[in-house]
Amino acid sequence: MSRLLVVVDIQVAMVLGDFAVPDSQEFLAKWGSRIDEARAQETPVMFVQNDGEEPWDDAPGHPGWELYFKPLATERVVRKTTQNVFESNTSLADELRVGGFDELEMIGLQSELCVFESSKGALTEGFKVVLPVGMHATYDADYGLAANISQDIQRTLEELGASNS
Repeated sequence: MSRLLVVVDIQVAMVLGDFAVPDSQEFLAKWGSRIDEARAQETPVMFVQNDGEEPWDDAPGHPGWELYFKPLATERVVRKTTQNVFESNTSLADELRVGGFDELEMIGLQSELCVFESSKGALTEGFKVVLPVGMHATYDADYGLAANISQDIQRTLEELGASNS
């Protein structure tokens, strides 16, 4: 069994321009390095792409919907319409198990939404989930600063069984 790097919703609308997450350039550098490292180590990479609703910038066909990092021809892209990629793709867990994966390393956006729900979904499906500290991001909100929200999600997912390495 082996690890799969899951790159969650790193789409143009959320990392470039006026609606980019705080510190997006720093996160892009870290995410890009991790993707490059995984490829160099021959760790498979899967990209998750959110299909937002009109009129949002992450709706299919909008420039903001595009993935920021371009998948290689050998890398899978899984589209989703819910926060939990396993809910949107009910056969995905079985497909990953058949592919030999038992551990999913989750990085990307947004900490308290799709990263959280997809990580919980992976745990529910019996996968080991690795959530590296500082490798998921979100926006500032009424209930807290982005960095604090991400830290809270990190702590919560670790309490649910995820590891940070």
